[in-house]
Amino acid sequence: MAERLVNVDRDTPMLLPPDLRDWVADNELARLILEAVELCDLQGVSRNVRGSGSEQYPPTMMLALLIYCYAGGTFSSRRIERATYDSVAVRYLCGKHHPDHDTIAHFRRHNGALFARCFAAVVQLAREAGLLKLAAISIDGTRLAGAASKRSVRTLAQIEAELQELESQGAALLAQAEAADRSDPDAGGTQLPPELVNAQVRREKLLAAKAQIEERRQRATEAGRQDGPHSARRTSKVSLSEPESRMLRTAGDGSVQGYNAQVAADAGPSGLIVGQHLSDETTDYGLVGDGVTSVVAEAGQPTMVLVDKGYENSELIARVEEAHQLMILCPLRHRPHTQQHPAQRRGRKRAVFALRQKMQARLADPSLQELYRRRAVTVEPVFARIKRHMGFTRLRCWGHRAASAEWTLVCLAHNRPHAHRQAVALAS
Repeated sequence: MAERLVNVDRDTPMLLPPDLRDWVADNELARLILEAVELCDLQGVSRNVRGSGSEQYPPTMMLALLIYCYAGGTFSSRRIERATYDSVAVRYLCGKHHPDHDTIAHFRRHNGALFARCFAAVVQLAREAGLLKLAAISIDGTRLAGAASKRSVRTLAQIEAELQELESQGAALLAQAEAADRSDPDAGGTQLPPELVNAQVRREKLLAAKAQIEERRQRATEAGRQDGPHSARRTSKVSLSEPESRMLRTAGDGSVQGYNAQVAADAGPSGLIVGQHLSDETTDYGLVGDGVTSVVAEAGQPTMVLVDKGYENSELIARVEEAHQLMILCPLRHRPHTQQHPAQRRGRKRAVFALRQKMQARLADPSLQELYRRRAVTVEPVFARIKRHMGFTRLRCWGHRAASAEWTLVCLAHNRPHAHRQAVALAS
């Protein structure tokens, strides 16, 4: 019997214009993202205004485009632009429009507030659908590389040496320019030599980096955490191209030049991110308060916070518990020493000793031990989904403000498809 093959005709034009809605399934992620985006408050959106009177792309389209592409592991603005041609779902979201990569990058860089409002709207949707019933949250962080390279990192001593070298080079270049002017007054006019202009630009970067190091040292001193040479080392390096980023240690002996990305995840079945922020702190020691306050109001008020031992800061934990009327479970790095009687301790050490004993007693409670086991199975999978499944390991926006906007976008792109998967699992 002869084979019968389907006729694939790419040459005959369609008699009627195609309907993109027929090409996207009802349960396609693109449709779900549009539903969430339509609930967002779009006031104050920053657009890439060209000043030519041309029509601007609607913010709903740009926001949906970014969320969909980030959820699918496409982060480069040029690749996102390419997806508006190649992907049927993206063509549906954009209505067959094709924003260029500059427009996409500008929208991503300047709309952190919009991303935050949409993030809160998705959390509210999950709560109203019964997926999110907040009681306990798990807080943790991961180190993400920033846009800057490690090659741009300098110590304070290196910065001062380069400044001295530039000053001597600048004096020599000015002397050469003055000699040239005397020999031929009409040759150079009032313009500086190109070498001197470049030196001035580099000098400005070096001075900004030096100021950043001094500011960090001052902050560490005021916080009472500059405890000798180790703390000085933490604040003595800075990137010339992105001074707000930090050199952060990663698992093993690795390191990245970037930021400390923090999330607060629901410790219940949903596993949704309910709070997030981007920090320039090299450790988690002082971040438990910021993690609690990052929880959006739409999620509800947590009553329990689960953190690992990297957050152990007994005095800060006590203040956060009192301010927010909740309980924090944090393992101790070392058990309180019992050889010395508490009455022999004085001042701050005595207070810290009492707080650590209180935490140790909590962690000995079997019911609280069972609850604490939820930490690893709720917040750790969040980073696995972001880094492994989505493939997001590096921030692409320069500067802390723009990088924070991108991190909010990443968490938003994590939540929308994850909430859908949880809803499907719940229905089945």
